[in-house]
Amino acid sequence: MPFDSSIAGSASNSFVSVEEFRLYWSAKLVPANQDSPDSFGDDDVERGLMMAPAELDREGWLGNIATSTQALQWPRVGVYRRSGAVVPSDSIPQQIKDATCELAYSLLLDPSATQSDGLSDFSSISLGQGEIALTLRAGAGQAGIPFNAIRLVTEFLSGAGARVLRA
Repeated sequence: MPFDSSIAGSASNSFVSVEEFRLYWSAKLVPANQDSPDSFGDDDVERGLMMAPAELDREGWLGNIATSTQALQWPRVGVYRRSGAVVPSDSIPQQIKDATCELAYSLLLDPSATQSDGLSDFSSISLGQGEIALTLRAGAGQAGIPFNAIRLVTEFLSGAGARVLRA
């Protein structure tokens, strides 16, 4: 499948181009013990950039897809920022692009990074009388998506502000 980062295209498979990925990572610090994003060739980066939206598209997003023919979940209509500003329906929010870069890099480092059995996201699970306490493992996110990617897109997730109340 050819790489396509066009906005709202029927064959689009990435929110970000290879150039945008490289520009994003040129301004970030990378831990010394990790491969640099620049160490990956364009073909590998394209594969990572195609895998990332496939994972992100599984999330529940606010609003609705902008066109019935677009392949990916962004752009969307009916999405507002926390400030109340409308998110344009003809572009991809920068936070979605940044999360794509974060997730693609994570997948380049470890292609199984988003595969989770659900329980491995927790460092401890304890049962008490009438309650269950779960402690998320550092770096764990939703659906196996790393926390640093999820935190970028939280304002666009459906139910992001929901709270669980106990009677």
